[in-house]
Amino acid sequence: MIASRMPDSIKHQQAIELPSRENELKIALGAEREFALWSAALGHPENVKHQLNLYLRSPQLDSFSLPNEATPLLLRLRTELPAASLLSAAGNLIERVISAPDLETACAYFSSASPSLPVFIFTLKQGLTQENGYFRSLELEADMDSRQTARILRGDLTALGSTPPGDFLREKRLEVCEFMGQLINTRCCFRRANGELWELDLSHFPKRTDCELEVETPNPDQALAEIRRLADQLGTPIRAQNKTKLQRFLESLI
Repeated sequence: MIASRMPDSIKHQQAIELPSRENELKIALGAEREFALWSAALGHPENVKHQLNLYLRSPQLDSFSLPNEATPLLLRLRTELPAASLLSAAGNLIERVISAPDLETACAYFSSASPSLPVFIFTLKQGLTQENGYFRSLELEADMDSRQTARILRGDLTALGSTPPGDFLREKRLEVCEFMGQLINTRCCFRRANGELWELDLSHFPKRTDCELEVETPNPDQALAEIRRLADQLGTPIRAQNKTKLQRFLESLI
């Protein structure tokens, strides 16, 4: 996500919330085959995450947050499940929550879910710059309980309340949203000798699957040099990933 101009509100947020800045190198690797090769080469993962990403958009968006169609503002709910086999059932539950006749019924679906879903995290991300796969973004997050999650999935962004993303959206008078769809992602996290965390993702988009490596780092050149060395050993081509998961998700819907 590349913003052509940084709004004053974002500058203010950055000044007071340094942890909301994300600097991340993204490398496109291929698909299932490359995911298996790189997973084996990187060794035992520190953590494996099975993520359900739920993408939203606000029909109220204007030029402040949508510089052009290629750089949408990210609005996302995400939860993590203990096993990939549970993701499909979770996705079906989300569809029931959205189509429920009223909010109370929607919340009851969450309460009756077995196994119960973990906390959902709402993320708002505003791209600032992107160059050769190195993304600089504003990222604001907040944990949501099941009732807040149901309200948001059913279009009510005011459920965010006085959270960092809620404050951002309220300032811009963005109060409603639409559910766009869901993405299943398997993330293997590998801790490197220098302390960096490498996140290897296998993402299941509508009609396609891809693999990418993400490294949150202030020194992308150093990380890229190490990635290139490993790619040479494996004989797998790499390229800078210049599109976010949301952009690839939107393309997969076409």
